[in-house]
Amino acid sequence: MILQKEPKKSLIIRFINLIICIIILGIGLYSVSRLDYEISPVFILVSDLVVFLGGLLISYMSYITRGIHLSKDKLTISYGIFAKKISIIKYGKVQYINIRENLISSRLNLCKGEIYILASLGNDMRTIGYYDECLFEKLGNKIINII
Repeated sequence: MILQKEPKKSLIIRFINLIICIIILGIGLYSVSRLDYEISPVFILVSDLVVFLGGLLISYMSYITRGIHLSKDKLTISYGIFAKKISIIKYGKVQYINIRENLISSRLNLCKGEIYILASLGNDMRTIGYYDECLFEKLGNKIINII
């Protein structure tokens, strides 16, 4: 069994999301500094840089560990940041899937989704990273054909 990795195009989405967060953080810190709390502009730049580098590292580590495999009767999902976790789920145990795309991911023909597992005590859910739309169609067809 070989896991299909997230496409490299997904890194573009992660990078853009990170840039948006940094801009919002910078505006927030700048606004607070204008309220006479005497926050140094250097502190604002250093804070933005630390958050950017940390976010970049976490995004890349998440990208490395993500993977998915659709076999005949099971779905395998790999995820994690500091440790790789693998979930193997029978298609019959999938309650439903939620698929989303935003403006950027739709331009790149990528979708992101969650799989909700049937009859789990904690309303168990597994996040699927950004993959091609056709993978989600295959997954949906496999789930429907089992039921």
